[in-house]
Amino acid sequence: MPLKLFLEALTKDLESDLAKTRAIYRWLTIQPIRTIKKTNSEVDKNTAEMIDVPCVVISGFTKGSAYQVGEKLTKKHRAEWNAVLINEIWCLVDTFWGACEIVEKSTTELKYSYDDYYFLTDPEQFIYTHFPDVSQWQLLDKSISMIQCRKQACLKQRFFELGMKSLADTLCCLETKDGDVSLVFGLNRHRSKQQTFQCYVKAFEPDKKHNTNDMEKTNDDSSSNVSDTSTVPFPVVKVKVKLNEENETTLSTKIRFQEAGKHKVEIVGKERQVKNADNEFDWIAIFNVHVKKINWNKRAKEALQKELV
Repeated sequence: MPLKLFLEALTKDLESDLAKTRAIYRWLTIQPIRTIKKTNSEVDKNTAEMIDVPCVVISGFTKGSAYQVGEKLTKKHRAEWNAVLINEIWCLVDTFWGACEIVEKSTTELKYSYDDYYFLTDPEQFIYTHFPDVSQWQLLDKSISMIQCRKQACLKQRFFELGMKSLADTLCCLETKDGDVSLVFGLNRHRSKQQTFQCYVKAFEPDKKHNTNDMEKTNDDSSSNVSDTSTVPFPVVKVKVKLNEENETTLSTKIRFQEAGKHKVEIVGKERQVKNADNEFDWIAIFNVHVKKINWNKRAKEALQKELV
């Protein structure tokens, strides 16, 4: 069947441009993406135009699985995605990122799964992973530069899915001159009791890709000290959900390193009550931390003060 006729059949009972566009997105994201000769963005544009929905291809850079936190965006990070006009508002879509590849463990068969997150993604969230060549396609009230995009905190999809928010302009690459690091994020007070978080600290390996399979099995306790420290001295890690001075519910992560050098800090989270295969721990944020030195005198004084109390 010609593609145009197929799309007409797919969308014939749908009245709004939103419903038609979602149907096309759902169809595209279950296609075998590695066998498509054109880019997903080109296919998305062509199919959208066949049902009279304005659509453009946006060229730029993306921070995918091969991206190392804080590195420069170069040719290897080039990508394309789309903006579609829905109810006179331009909205962002990435069908390539929305088409998840899953390897079935029992058969090693490659399957494709649909991810709704990259359909009409909030521009304030999209900019953490997608940087367009033309700033107007950031669709932000105030656009940011490429340097700002590279330096901003590496916040992941799960961060936004859990309703979290940044409370400060945290950078992705941090430095400490005393060995202590504190990271604080806002939580949705109505959802935080049903969420659990953990933190992993690793030696910095610049050529290693992110992989959630590297995470160790740990107790499901948001206040537990969790670290993958096979190559670094055991740091003290405290992850707590608490109220700050403004009475906001926050996730507080405090790390006390035991050795100078470069480290990677990975914070993960999930919904506590959701019982399905997709509800595994996934990244909330990833940071590179350069520990310039350890202030042992400060720690000795703190220990002495605790003994005197």
